[in-house]
Amino acid sequence: GKKPATVNREVAGLKCMFNWAIKSKKATENPVRQVKLFKENNTRLRYLTGNEIKRLLDACVYWFRPIVFTALRTGMRRGEILNLKWDDINWKQNVILLKNTKSGRWRDVSICTSLSKVLEECQERSNGVDVFCNPERKPIRDNRNIDKLFHKALNFAGIQDFRFHDLRHTAASYLIMKGVDLATVRDILGHQKIEMTNVLLSNYHSK
Repeated sequence: GKKPATVNREVAGLKCMFNWAIKSKKATENPVRQVKLFKENNTRLRYLTGNEIKRLLDACVYWFRPIVFTALRTGMRRGEILNLKWDDINWKQNVILLKNTKSGRWRDVSICTSLSKVLEECQERSNGVDVFCNPERKPIRDNRNIDKLFHKALNFAGIQDFRFHDLRHTAASYLIMKGVDLATVRDILGHQKIEMTNVLLSNYHSK
């Protein structure tokens, strides 16, 4: 009754345990060495329609809305957004320089006109260092609070089967709809390989 990913993690754990036992001379063979792992399908694609985007943004509390808006306009990961500093923003070139990314590689994210206006509004309640702050001018870091605010907004907007990470899928899907090539979308999202970006394209064409 377990999902393939769960079984694979348990089998992988057993393999590691027996390999350690052999190395420590407490066993002579690995009985699960030949056990094949299940094929996993972890790709989950869900993106918002234009109407859903409006409803979601309207449902967000005012100081949380810029975070969701930034995710929708840039495809940045939640951690990248919450850790954003004003020093990371180049207003002259209208780009965000992300230094601490999942891939470990720096990347630039363009700032569109609508996002520029939202970021300028964030400066009014900023502590001068962090871009996204709460009404007390403290940086927003608590993921549990973020989840609570996001789920509350989803419920109020009547949106189901959606996660914060799906905002990345939404951003990517709309870039693809506008005809942006896969290589550019990959670079914007920070994908190391183009396969995931290609899945997004396939998902869009299947609609």
